[in-house]
Amino acid sequence: DIVQVRSRTRRSKGKVSPPIGIIKLPHAHVDMCLKAIISNPEENSQMLNAQLRGLGLYAAHTIGDGNCLFRALSDQLYGTPSHHLKLRADICNWIEQHKERYAPFVEDERGLDHHLSCMRQQGECMRGIHPLVLILPSATYGGHMELSAFAHMTKRNVKVIQPGLVYVIEWDAGGEAADTSVAPK
Repeated sequence: DIVQVRSRTRRSKGKVSPPIGIIKLPHAHVDMCLKAIISNPEENSQMLNAQLRGLGLYAAHTIGDGNCLFRALSDQLYGTPSHHLKLRADICNWIEQHKERYAPFVEDERGLDHHLSCMRQQGECMRGIHPLVLILPSATYGGHMELSAFAHMTKRNVKVIQPGLVYVIEWDAGGEAADTSVAPK
């Protein structure tokens, strides 16, 4: 299941709370933790829900069609997931404008341009041959690089909560604080 995190009391309406604490972990440690997390989905879901309750948050269900990350970010930034397609395009444009920063982190051997080409495919629902049948083409799922680009683009820290792991992507990490690029509105 794909989840987005919301406050127990209300949606964020675009307001960002400062992180409670920042834990800096080496990427190798994060990767090792993520592999352990994936092994038992039911146990992970229970662990995540308990962890979120302890933070005064809950997981809101969202469609896992490849747009889920962008829906969750849209919900947190704008108070509604409905701006996810524009946000996806804005993040792709940001990455393209800052290729030198993101190119080393592309896992696909075909490179950043190919990755962005895939990321720009939005995967919206379409009607099938029968009017009651929906075809759900999947979009490319966003990941850590897209979260990092979102943080830099919006100049907001992003707190990532996973079972047994909480970390913050700091928008001003990596020497981009002096970046004069204008984030899309």
